[in-house]
Amino acid sequence: MFVLSMVLAEDLTNILFHSAFACYVKNREGRYLYINEAGGRMLGLKPDQIIGKDDSVLFTRDGYTTIAKEDAMTHYSSQPVTYISTAKASGLAAHPNFRAIKSRLPYRDWE
Repeated sequence: MFVLSMVLAEDLTNILFHSAFACYVKNREGRYLYINEAGGRMLGLKPDQIIGKDDSVLFTRDGYTTIAKEDAMTHYSSQPVTYISTAKASGLAAHPNFRAIKSRLPYRDWE
């Protein structure tokens, strides 16, 4: 069993928070448990406006469908998966050519 020390957990939180890349954690139901400032900017919202919501309220219908498929493939994978995604956030209507390269990995609570 892997146990994070409080110092390591704080260091990882700081790394995620200050990353220039969007970093987020979602639960099995697809609700955001964590998202950093860069992720909020990507969606056109502040992180506290995103936490607890799922993609159905944050993305266009097509974007939500794309992300739901990516989530399902990631969930059933045992390894990291990389996608080039065109899923567009509802708040980014002014960016018609939005593309994102996503590297995702399933979080497993092994206990």
